[in-house]
Amino acid sequence: TEKIKTEMSRRYNVEKKALNLNAFHKSFAGEEMYAPLWRSNVFCKVVEVIIENIPDVQAIDLSNNKLLNVDPLNADFRRKVTDLRILYLKENRVANISYMEKLKGLNLTELNCSGNPFKDRLGSAYTDRIRSIFPNLQTLDDKPMPKKIGFDEDSSPTSNSLPVTQSKFAKSSEAEALVLQFMEQYFKLYDSDNRQPLLDAYDENAVMSMSCFGGRDSMKDYIEDSRNFLKIYHENRKVRLLQTGRLPIVSFLTKLPKSTHDPTTFTLDLSFTSSTFMMFTVTGMFKEREGSEKRVRHFNRCFLVVPRGSGFCIVNETLFITDPTSENCRKFQTTSSMESLKNASSSAQQATTSQEVDQATQRTLATAFSELTGMNLTWSAQALSENQWNYDRATTMFQQAKEAGKIPAEAFVK
Repeated sequence: TEKIKTEMSRRYNVEKKALNLNAFHKSFAGEEMYAPLWRSNVFCKVVEVIIENIPDVQAIDLSNNKLLNVDPLNADFRRKVTDLRILYLKENRVANISYMEKLKGLNLTELNCSGNPFKDRLGSAYTDRIRSIFPNLQTLDDKPMPKKIGFDEDSSPTSNSLPVTQSKFAKSSEAEALVLQFMEQYFKLYDSDNRQPLLDAYDENAVMSMSCFGGRDSMKDYIEDSRNFLKIYHENRKVRLLQTGRLPIVSFLTKLPKSTHDPTTFTLDLSFTSSTFMMFTVTGMFKEREGSEKRVRHFNRCFLVVPRGSGFCIVNETLFITDPTSENCRKFQTTSSMESLKNASSSAQQATTSQEVDQATQRTLATAFSELTGMNLTWSAQALSENQWNYDRATTMFQQAKEAGKIPAEAFVK
């Protein structure tokens, strides 16, 4: 033990707060005591010395130690060694990314894992998997981390803005019309209380899988059946989660929470069409109709269909479900409010011909008008009242007044 501490002391750079444990076993070559880090008791002892003597260490090099895992860098280590920013694990024998996931919580800015088997196994997914574990990482394997591709919620135009989203892409207008008809029928059945009629939409030998992404609490209704290969390592489970045949598919879909899809959020990518085969992808949002929270979800469904009778038959489908961004969720709620508003506005307009609009309807209209215009409730109610609670007329008058600059700033103070 003392020899280990002495050797660690010799390898520690006090000024840089860096501990060099590269090929640690070579320091004991030819001696009676041999202390390779690939022995778990030696590794655990080294970690113990770090925690007790240099918890403020900022860089550790564990390269060339034939390590099979990094388990000794456990929760106690991560909780007490909070200044660690640089970790080198080059040329070890860590075979699975799951061992690296145990290090989640370390606020690393630089990491080097080159020469470990798990890197080759992950291939192109390597960088993203590492980023998911260490989100603040700036350097990976001596190279700057590539900039993360994201979709910022700030929609203001800049020179680097992404192209404007197109709601539909289809090379053939005839195929587009057929697919839109198919989508309308499919989602109408899917959102009904009984999904059994969807049996007619699938081929007898169709295959289908569902995957999801999100926290276990958020995705509790989906995660147990999620065929997410990034989370599943056993081949048997991958096969079991693949739904094969129309009966198993519809039985599986029936288990999923009842839903209401919002067609105004849909996008359609009709990527391939021929006389015998079509492939298209539908994305959008839906709201769960069951449970106390009635969550809003984002979905992506890819269908492979073939002609069958006078319509189409699904031979392959993948369904991906995740939580929407806060911006998309806001848009969904606004759209839902507008749908409710149409009904409320229609009722209000009918009411104005015979009687005064009741207070409940007034509150509904004022809230929706506030969401649409950005004005506070007081000014929204006043605008509607001045137009006899006619929502369409009030909207037109608001737009005209806004363009003329006649609406004071206080109307938008909430």
